Amino acid sequence: MTHAIKTLCIAVLGSGLTVTPSCGAQWVVKFQTIDYPRAVMSEANGISSPVSSLPLQPSDIVGAFTDRTGKQHGFLLSRGQYTPVDFPGSYRTQAWGINGRGQIVGIYSSTQPGPLVQGFLRNSGSYLPTPCNDATEEAHGINNVGTIVGSYSLFEQASTVSYPPSRCNVYSIGGVSEANGINNAGQIVGDFIDATGYHGVFVNTSARFDFPGASSTWLRGINDSGYVVGYYRRGNATHGFLYDKQSFTTIDVPTAVNTEVHGINNGNARGFSIVGSFLGADRRLHAFMASLSLPVMSRAGREEK
Repeated sequence: MTHAIKTLCIAVLGSGLTVTPSCGAQWVVKFQTIDYPRAVMSEANGISSPVSSLPLQPSDIVGAFTDRTGKQHGFLLSRGQYTPVDFPGSYRTQAWGINGRGQIVGIYSSTQPGPLVQGFLRNSGSYLPTPCNDATEEAHGINNVGTIVGSYSLFEQASTVSYPPSRCNVYSIGGVSEANGINNAGQIVGDFIDATGYHGVFVNTSARFDFPGASSTWLRGINDSGYVVGYYRRGNATHGFLYDKQSFTTIDVPTAVNTEVHGINNGNARGFSIVGSFLGADRRLHAFMASLSLPVMSRAGREEK
């Protein structure tokens, strides 16, 4: 499915939003459903970007699916092949992020029907719990350097955490907060909640980031170009979005009831890819991937679709 998506022209200044007359690109979006085979529900959470020092590799995708018994598993989609991702001995597993080295992070629960309360790193096929001890924690994203971001809760106080494998760095945003995505420059995006709802945040600077007119905003990913993806709520509907440093673009899967964008890669000169989930007309959650590119201009100056 190919669609041209219009943009809303907004500039972000500090912690607020100001409408400007400047407009960004009109993206051409190609959607593809990537549900795990025979799953009841699927969602895609992360997509990798190649490591510059390694041979060029296609992007891998991670996510989660629910099987017919109601059990939840993570999954890896690599070169068209699906592989389950399950933390050993867990009752539930979700894969949230993957980097260009194939390292996967996510969350798991070892009890039934307990919540997903522990983060993990899968490296070269081996599973390791993430290192913030004596706390409830989740691992949401990982960059090519190996820095992991997520959330950390100790004594019922939740905050945002970024950690290499040996130590934890807690970022106090205010209220309950979490980090969801990190690029190779170390820029981190996430969200927090206050009395007015959920708000996106640039974690490094604590700068608030809201989609214009939305009641709540969640930031899920950022690439090396500084492009940000996430989703927002307006009324009773949830919509995905892209912010390309100049304008907002709403991303809605055609015929979907709700859409969420969870991850973005670096792509190339022609464009980049995003992943996420959507609630279909069948009331089931589906995983999707979409490629975004600019319209190709012909020599006569007309757009070629």
